[in-house]
Amino acid sequence: MHKLFTANSKTEKILREYINSRKDIKNKLDKLKENPYKANSAH
Repeated sequence: MHKLFTANSKTEKILREYINSRKDIKNKLDKLKENPYKANSAH
């Protein structure tokens, strides 16, 4: 399992806002959590 790491709180805030504004990203990340090898055509 991979984890996103942000260097500071400002960067983390920007990333969270971006992910929340794009619902398709959240869905893809959730699918990858469930099945990282087969979901979203991952290799």
